[in-house]
Amino acid sequence: MAKVKEAGSVLKLEVDGAEVKRLRSSRERSATQKEFAHEVGISERRLREIENAKGLIAVDVVDRLARALSVPRTQLCASAPAPASAMPSKPPKKDRFSPRFDTGIAEMVEDEAVLMDAASKAQVVLLQIKVRLTEETQGYITELYELASSLSWSGSNRALLQTDGELPIRRRLRELLALLKGNDVWVYKTDNIKMLPERHEIPAQPDPFNGELQLILAAGPPGEYGETSIHVDIDAGQPRMIRY
Repeated sequence: MAKVKEAGSVLKLEVDGAEVKRLRSSRERSATQKEFAHEVGISERRLREIENAKGLIAVDVVDRLARALSVPRTQLCASAPAPASAMPSKPPKKDRFSPRFDTGIAEMVEDEAVLMDAASKAQVVLLQIKVRLTEETQGYITELYELASSLSWSGSNRALLQTDGELPIRRRLRELLALLKGNDVWVYKTDNIKMLPERHEIPAQPDPFNGELQLILAAGPPGEYGETSIHVDIDAGQPRMIRY
């Protein structure tokens, strides 16, 4: 039986943080702590506190965690260890409609090596502008985008990744990231797989897998309260049903 405590008028339950973390990490549509905290409606710091220890949590928060993880509330409540032979229960699979056009979360880039690695794995590099640019910063972000594109699968500079010739590119990317940040323009990135062919309706019969690997770069504002991510526009190529 989970421990229950009444603090003032707030009913609290003892939650097994390790179980919350396990369920979050094992979901087919796995999420970072930041993404999952946003989905549940709590701060990332609060989620870390919950996952790192057993503790008393307000019932409404426990219910939101359970809904997001598609499990009954009781599965999250701390209890005596189950027998070794007991099989862990699995949440039921559900289908969710995912539209073609959606939003995703892009993380800030500070290391040019991370940017070069992401560009080298992409077929296409895309750029989104999420902040007002001056003529100077427009030039910086355009050059950074062109350099990143040149390192993609079809880029003219891809061969340099295997030689010492990459050093000038690495140096210039580092300079551009610093110049942009010094002018209050942060660079963010995320990956996306765009399904092909493009369509606006779910096909009656699934197509053989044909996807375009994209690196999405975004020029955005600095995090006002310490945030290091922003939302970007995503084109999934076609809508689909996702089982999770």
